[in-house]
Amino acid sequence: MDEYEQRLPSTAADINPIRHISISTADTSIAILSMFQNTATANAGVYLTTNGGTSWVQRSTGFPTVLGTLVRGCLIRPGSNTEFYAGVIAPTGGIYRTTNAGLSWTSFNGGPVTATSIIRSIAFRTSGDSTLYIANAGTATSDQGVFEYSWIPVGIHDPGNIPLEYSLQQNYPNPFNPTTIISFQLAANGFTSLKVLDVLGREVAILVNEKLNAGTHVVNFDGSKLSSGVYYYKLSTGSFTETRKMVLIK
Repeated sequence: MDEYEQRLPSTAADINPIRHISISTADTSIAILSMFQNTATANAGVYLTTNGGTSWVQRSTGFPTVLGTLVRGCLIRPGSNTEFYAGVIAPTGGIYRTTNAGLSWTSFNGGPVTATSIIRSIAFRTSGDSTLYIANAGTATSDQGVFEYSWIPVGIHDPGNIPLEYSLQQNYPNPFNPTTIISFQLAANGFTSLKVLDVLGREVAILVNEKLNAGTHVVNFDGSKLSSGVYYYKLSTGSFTETRKMVLIK
């Protein structure tokens, strides 16, 4: 086995020990590793290689930069080369996510997983990429255990469970960078529009503008061409209209 450690900052046990390595299932020349921020915050965090370890580049923008920050686990989403997850133990820790190969990371916390969570391990279900498991040591008994986050496949329509009423869900994650998922429920078939508006009410994106069947629908919104700020997404179908706020942070 080749020794690639020499191409990274010092990894002596008392400096910046490597905690975890994840290899892409889509391209095995791509891998990430997590390094403990022990004595030098500038050198630790997450590193990425795209050539099988010949060279590594630090990708830690958005992580807490406090001595003692422990990036316990890191994970590449199955089938992706750009969507990564990391479990961070810090005053502002929890789960972090990037969708641009680590150029920027944002918090992916929610529910019992918070900035004070003590994340020990993260893993995807082996049969796919739609369920993420998070092992949280927690600071209270109620926060301890393994938690599950499941994605609804983007674009699904589930006619087997017709909702009793119309509803528009809060996007997730929120804040987001640059992508987020929006789901909504239709109680009956009908022409439906889902639009994104800026704070002045100007239309910046049309996500749905067609007749849809009753059921649950999920769409993905990519805000990579928009500036950071507050935006609104509005669902209209028949006599039903609902608007929610989301925040894009780059």
